Amino acid sequence: MKKNKDIEVLIEESSKNKNGETITVHEMKIGKKTIGTVEVLSANKFEVYYDNELISTVKGLDEAFEEIIRQWNLFQ
Repeated sequence: MKKNKDIEVLIEESSKNKNGETITVHEMKIGKKTIGTVEVLSANKFEVYYDNELISTVKGLDEAFEEIIRQWNLFQ
C-alpha cells in the first residue's frame, strides 16, 4: 500500500486595490506555486479564484479554502 505524503500548504495575506477599494487577498500556495486566491469583499462574502478564474462566491474563509483544495484535487 502506498503511503500518502504530507503536503505543506502556505497562506499569504496581502491587499490590493479593486474598483477603487482596498481589499484583503489570501493566496493559497503549495510549495512555490499559487493554487488559488480568495478576495475578501465583506465580512461574509468571499470570491474564490482558481487559475485566475472566479469559481465561487462563499460566505466563509474556511469554505473558500476548502473550495480551492477541492478544485486542486480535481485537476491533479
